[in-house]
Amino acid sequence: MTELSESRNEYYKRLIHSFQSDADQHVYDKIYSNLSGLLAHGDLNNKEYDLLKEVILELEKRI
Repeated sequence: MTELSESRNEYYKRLIHSFQSDADQHVYDKIYSNLSGLLAHGDLNNKEYDLLKEVILELEKRI
């Protein structure tokens, strides 16, 4: 795994925990839209894909 993908994995993990606080619905909508695009069009390895999918599932609970 590259240093960049490890860094992104850590970011995704922190992002999941940041959803514990309530934010404006528009913020969640924008994050969801951007991450869905990355999931669909990004060049991700399996671990990155799985973590990003986990983030999106957490977001879906909030939307």
